[in-house]
Amino acid sequence: MKKIDVRGYRFSYVDEGHGNAVVFVHGSALDLRYWNDVVGELSRSFRCIALSRRHHWPVPPNVVPSTYSAIEQTEDVVSFLEALQLGQVHLVGHSYGGYLCARIAAQRPDLLKSLTLVEPGGKIAGMETARSLAEFQQKALELIENGDSRDGVAAYLNSVCGEGEWQKSPVELQQISLANVNSVQLQMQDKSRPPLTEDLLAQIECPTLVMVGTRSPSPFPETAKRCAELIDDCELEIVQDASHLINVDKFDAFIGILKRFFSTRF
Repeated sequence: MKKIDVRGYRFSYVDEGHGNAVVFVHGSALDLRYWNDVVGELSRSFRCIALSRRHHWPVPPNVVPSTYSAIEQTEDVVSFLEALQLGQVHLVGHSYGGYLCARIAAQRPDLLKSLTLVEPGGKIAGMETARSLAEFQQKALELIENGDSRDGVAAYLNSVCGEGEWQKSPVELQQISLANVNSVQLQMQDKSRPPLTEDLLAQIECPTLVMVGTRSPSPFPETAKRCAELIDDCELEIVQDASHLINVDKFDAFIGILKRFFSTRF
């Protein structure tokens, strides 16, 4: 694991393989280890980089927990890309990471060769969805604040993956999410997160791939499909029998879709 100081924070990341750079941005309650198997496979053909975002494991020892800001998280990823001097990259974001990557693609097209949104987080401004996450995630926040980290993290991830999905997930994934309980608490206290908008998504010009699982709960299918409609040069891949953590549920399908996208488009 490597380290780099960017914007007053020491970020941890992995950097494996050679060739065109693919940068992976994880979602909520996770960290760079979420991508371990993906990096291990794709680094045979690409230079694969996965970072842990601010406030996610491993948090530098001198960092005092502070506010969690979507704006700051976006700027962090941009500055990370610039600091590594990668040129244009294939940027892959999952969930909250997908939300960040969509913002980066619209605001800094010079940094991207392509964009992959894996079940991008949140909903698009003005969009009706079958389900709101607010009630479920408030329960998760209350559990965490009352010292029940395990049930709080489980409630949070079940809210985005489906009831009982956390309990069925691999032990390694459960351990990763428990190591990031503080980030969950900080993130849910962020009330200033701007939603994705139709105008912002329409500004994305690079070739884009959007993935969604058939078992993923609302609002993720609605958001993913609407993103695919609004982004001009975009492909939508619907992954059968996958929930929100597509690369965990259907690893081979996930890898195959990414390889096909990269090989046929570039």
